[in-house]
Amino acid sequence: MNARDASDATSGATAGATSAATADAAAESRPPRRPRTAARMRRFRQLSARRWSGLQVLVLEDDDSGLAAAAARLGARAHWHGVAAASADRRDLLPFREASFELVLCPRLAAQPAPAERLLAEAARVLKHRGRLLYDAVAPPLLARARPPGCLPPAETREMLAAVGLTPGAVCGLSRWWPLPAGLRPVAYAGVAAADKPGIY
Repeated sequence: MNARDASDATSGATAGATSAATADAAAESRPPRRPRTAARMRRFRQLSARRWSGLQVLVLEDDDSGLAAAAARLGARAHWHGVAAASADRRDLLPFREASFELVLCPRLAAQPAPAERLLAEAARVLKHRGRLLYDAVAPPLLARARPPGCLPPAETREMLAAVGLTPGAVCGLSRWWPLPAGLRPVAYAGVAAADKPGIY
């Protein structure tokens, strides 16, 4: 191999490495794809482990994602309520009486206009005894120096659920190898929490 061929080979290898590094950086910065309504409902139904027919269901969403319509097709009495940022300062974030719903669906927990803590506290308030909160969120990359907007670690979510009186339950979407991919990119997950309100139905 002459000097020119060696130079060309070195340039090609450098270009390939640069291209791979650029692709890796783009993959790390790319946000996770939003689950489609059908996929989200499959997860929620799996986590709820109960029939939805006749249940009072509240969907908390900043825009109409179709979850309320999907719940209605399952026979639920579904209500959709958008949470506006301006309503975060109100005493009651949700305009419903205590113990009004058997199920509360909260997609994109950390990306809602209201703080996640307030939203979970209000969900706990409007749930009936043995009601279920079904939520999904995005876990931040473990290796990120700063938490990306709209991300919430699963452990922090469980702490907030317990703080508002809800019992954290199963979580899906995070495999046993979650820390490995989560170190490189955000990972979507879904979970369930139960309301324990003896004497309140």
